[in-house]
Amino acid sequence: MMHIETLQMRRLDEQDFNRVVKLDARNWWNVLSREYGVEQIHNFHARMEIVFGRELVRLLHRCEEFPEGQIVIFCHELKRPVGAISSLILKAPTLADIPPTWHGATGNGYFYTHDPRGDTLICPSIIALHTGLPAQSISELKKQHISTALLHAQHGLAQRLGLPKMVAYSRPMNYGEYTAKYGPLPIEEYLQVRDEKGRLYDRSIGMHERELENFARGLGKPARILPNGRPLDPQSLGHNVLMDYSPTLASHR
Repeated sequence: MMHIETLQMRRLDEQDFNRVVKLDARNWWNVLSREYGVEQIHNFHARMEIVFGRELVRLLHRCEEFPEGQIVIFCHELKRPVGAISSLILKAPTLADIPPTWHGATGNGYFYTHDPRGDTLICPSIIALHTGLPAQSISELKKQHISTALLHAQHGLAQRLGLPKMVAYSRPMNYGEYTAKYGPLPIEEYLQVRDEKGRLYDRSIGMHERELENFARGLGKPARILPNGRPLDPQSLGHNVLMDYSPTLASHR
């Protein structure tokens, strides 16, 4: 097993911090190219430089606003971060009180909305950084359950801060692909589609279903659908989905 360690993002050196930013930019490439208005730039490297530069500023601001919530998993054998998750705190007595858009909840991704006096830990971004690694390394990392480790790190943070609620943003990343192949389907119905093995068709929502089941049996269903949560996301057709980890906090008190 590889030796992995949970760290605050601000503890990374410049090279590793830039690795996180670059892989974050690549992970959200189709969305960010549209949001930053650079999708018409044909030169990939020029477009990547713009997106990377703006995402760098975003992640630096997140570390300034709430350093404890910006967490990475560092693999000592690979000498690099292999996963990252961001969080901020909002005042939201109920799920309905969470702003209906990703940009509204996160202050356009800069976390200006972070409220240390709030009651809900919001996780708007999670990435398992497998891109560009050798196949054997990816196989070994999958055995480490990086996404689980990242969510447990945020869960532990919520407990230490005495927060009663934790909610993660997700996106139905295969929704656009599915409707293009099979025709229109309401988002509520799409989120129940499963493959021949009984797994949710959508990889992103399915990941949270598996992780929630690890926290407490019976969880895993989308708690709130945001139809225009991130309008320029072509893969999810603009939708965000909130996954509620709050019951797992209540069960651990």
